[in-house]
Amino acid sequence: MIKNLNRAMKKYLSLEDILYTAQAELVHAGAQNSVEAVVASSLMSDVLTIEEKNVLLISNLKTVQVVRTADVIEAGVILLISQEPIIRDTTQLAQELNITMCRTPLSLFETCYRIGTLIYKDNHP
Repeated sequence: MIKNLNRAMKKYLSLEDILYTAQAELVHAGAQNSVEAVVASSLMSDVLTIEEKNVLLISNLKTVQVVRTADVIEAGVILLISQEPIIRDTTQLAQELNITMCRTPLSLFETCYRIGTLIYKDNHP
């Protein structure tokens, strides 16, 4: 999650910046085109503990569970770590719930690092 670490941070991340920075492709354009917080996890039970809304959810879990969890926590955008196409049921549920979904071929670590640099871009630590 974006937390204040005594550094200036961006107030939001645009979908365009997320896609470019994570070398991601848009799978489904939902209602949100920006986020205010970030969480990355493969365990959806961990994600359910966050309090922030309008979140970028980064996960290598590609089942409908990630979309259902995103809906519960009111995530604005899901960024899946996958070099293969996303499971059809997962994409369909994102469409039904109008949640923006993206896919990147990068590793979870590389994706989180790049999003981290985006959060602090132009705000030198």
